[in-house]
Amino acid sequence: MSFTAVSDLSQSLQNRRYNSQIKSDLNRLAQELTSGKQTDIAKAVGGDFRPLAGIETSLTSLDAYKLITTEAQQYTATMQQSLEVVQTLSEDMSSTLLTSTDFTTQSSVRAAAREAEGKFESVVSAINISSSAGAIFAGAETAGTALADADTILSDIRTAIAGETTIAGIKTAIDDWFDTTGGGFETNAYLGSATARSDFKVNKAETVGIDVKADASEIRSVLKGLALAALADDGIPLDQPDNNSDLLDLSRSELLSATSGLVGLRAEIGSAEERIETAAVRNQAETASLQLARNNLIAADPYDTATEIQNLQTQLETLYAVTARLSQLSLVDYLR
Repeated sequence: MSFTAVSDLSQSLQNRRYNSQIKSDLNRLAQELTSGKQTDIAKAVGGDFRPLAGIETSLTSLDAYKLITTEAQQYTATMQQSLEVVQTLSEDMSSTLLTSTDFTTQSSVRAAAREAEGKFESVVSAINISSSAGAIFAGAETAGTALADADTILSDIRTAIAGETTIAGIKTAIDDWFDTTGGGFETNAYLGSATARSDFKVNKAETVGIDVKADASEIRSVLKGLALAALADDGIPLDQPDNNSDLLDLSRSELLSATSGLVGLRAEIGSAEERIETAAVRNQAETASLQLARNNLIAADPYDTATEIQNLQTQLETLYAVTARLSQLSLVDYLR
């Protein structure tokens, strides 16, 4: 009978190598169990990385679209909130002018005019609101504010009507100031861009544009109506039979007309919000689908991994037991 002798040193080195290999495999499996991904991606995809690369590229694009849709949702929500404030202020002022019948005294006219001026300031403040994307109603010019401050605008309007002595003349001058191309509103009140802000690209095939700026006719109409009422307390010298309280009548008509315009404007924004939300949901569904496809390629099966860990643990315990047993064997002990 023949046998091959194995030295103690050789046996020790071999045991160490087995021990190191088992521990390395245990660490790898523990990492896979924790992350849910196989560590050897090349083996998982059979050496063909093209499907996985395509999935990763698409997921990166969808992450970018998620940021864009989130920004677009914040942008449109802020716009809706601002216009809700404007609409409420406009309706409140028109309600005041409709329900009050006592504008025959200077004190009643003064009270209505001061209320209108306060609401004018609030409307300007609401339109000048900003979000993470910059000024909301300033078009492509997002760095500043959409409108000049209320005092500047009203001062410019007062300059525009200076010298007018009839209600008709004042109305024409104010209409020209607000509505004429290159007039006072566009020159001195609106500080934004004539160009709409760039569209939101919400996915690879769709963009959503929102061209609502502070120079929209619906917003100008509210400002005009409130300005007419604010001027009623200026004591403008008018030819008879005109009266400063007549400006309140003009204001009421303008504000009633402006309300329907604001409703339409908000509906337009609501349509854009719906498209953005639809795109966001579609992107989320596509992301989930791609993540599932990626997992099918590189995911580590938790049951198989746990079973393999249990097997390796048994091997390691066996190795320890054998090593301990061998360490107790010696020729001297045998001869005794």
